[in-house]
Amino acid sequence: MLILGLDFETTGKNVNRDNIVEIGAVLWDTVRNSPVQIYSEMLWYEEIWNGATATPETIEQITKISSEDLIKYGISPKDGLSKLKQIMSTTDLAAAVAHNGNEFDKPLLLANAKRWDIELPEISWIDTMTDIPYEPHIQTRKLTHLASDHGFVNPFAHRAIFDVLTMLKVLQNYDIEWLIKLSKEPSVTLIANTTPPWEDGGKSNEEAKGRGFRFNSENKKWVKSVKESQVQLEKSLATFSIREIR
Repeated sequence: MLILGLDFETTGKNVNRDNIVEIGAVLWDTVRNSPVQIYSEMLWYEEIWNGATATPETIEQITKISSEDLIKYGISPKDGLSKLKQIMSTTDLAAAVAHNGNEFDKPLLLANAKRWDIELPEISWIDTMTDIPYEPHIQTRKLTHLASDHGFVNPFAHRAIFDVLTMLKVLQNYDIEWLIKLSKEPSVTLIANTTPPWEDGGKSNEEAKGRGFRFNSENKKWVKSVKESQVQLEKSLATFSIREIR
């Protein structure tokens, strides 16, 4: 079976406004647990920082990618995304895979493709943050920590191709055919009823963060999207109560 691992470095975290500055894509053979095609490319055009929610300096600090790198090595987003479309159109591709893909990589990719008039094929997506039923002792959903929990280290975190390969190495420990079925289940939004930090020193908020909840600044709540069949397990493992939104 072939799956396509994806990761993107960007000009910020807003999926509708920010631009992709680096594509990492790995076509992965799940039988051999090995890459069969690797695609890594920086993207650049003069207006790439327009509307960005982060500064070039911040992105360089996180990824080590400088504006000079983008100008020197980057290709046009249309060319880069067109090549990615070609890979995504592989006839026997079972699914795309991304870490936090439901909330970030997928909507970001669709928004960037639309910006450049590129129509991507419709395929199933697996989100390794929410779709994998990790063992209870694995409390965090950060990719670098997941690598450590599975016995290895990502040597170049926050570079797209290395994050993809790290994610796929974690994924190979699980039943991918079952995960593809799971990815098609309806999603349920969970809201963590954490204790105010002035009452418990921030302990429950840290637990929610470690379990993959994200802080929604608008409603001041920790939220997480999971598959329907995982709701009860998530509730049983958390020390705080959880409310469902369906």
